[in-house]
Amino acid sequence: MTLADLLHALRRRWPVLLIGLLVTLPLASLAAKPAPVYDARTQVVFMAPSSLDNPNELVTQAESVIITAGIVAKRINGATRPLLYGSPEVDAVGVPDVGDTWIQLLNTGTQWVPAFDEQVLLVDTVGATREEAAAKMDAAITRIHTVLNQLQREQHVAPINDITTISSPDPARITRIEGSRPRAAGMTAAIGLFVTLTAVIALEVRRGARSPNGPSPEVRRSAARPVPAPVRVADEPVPEPVR
Repeated sequence: MTLADLLHALRRRWPVLLIGLLVTLPLASLAAKPAPVYDARTQVVFMAPSSLDNPNELVTQAESVIITAGIVAKRINGATRPLLYGSPEVDAVGVPDVGDTWIQLLNTGTQWVPAFDEQVLLVDTVGATREEAAAKMDAAITRIHTVLNQLQREQHVAPINDITTISSPDPARITRIEGSRPRAAGMTAAIGLFVTLTAVIALEVRRGARSPNGPSPEVRRSAARPVPAPVRVADEPVPEPVR
């Protein structure tokens, strides 16, 4: 279908074009007013128990504590392997299948070569308001403390040797996130235009397929004209040579 054919089809199917415009314009207007979301983020640092050799809990790093933090995250998130990203700055907004709470072990490597060498859980919560995001953050931190305590009691750890946690920053940093209004409206309008054009083309193709005589009237008339038979030229007698 050429551009001229498409323009003729749009003129012929103007009710479809009108319906498409009446549906697309309000949707584009709504898309241009996206509701903001709020992302709360903090780090839950796991601290080894203090001892004479390691009196400062914050600077003590141990592989066993990192493993414990990973186990806590696994128990909360389930056995599904989480997506790995190339930067720890990625937030939970727009990430598929994570819900409104995201708890993950800090990955200091890349998505191709992960490295978990810090005993830190990154915690993100998403809410429609600041208060909702903060409340979900409090619930997530409480969940981490509960799972950690259950894990240590299962392993019969003496309370004096318990691994503890601290949140940084406390309270969590809350960021307001808004989408791009022009891009949202433009994409909605483009999708509406595409759907409308697809509907018009589908109707035209269906109309052509349901036509009983197939080709257009001009083609049918030209095909109906009888083709004249070729004229046979009689063989002329060859003159006898003069004697």
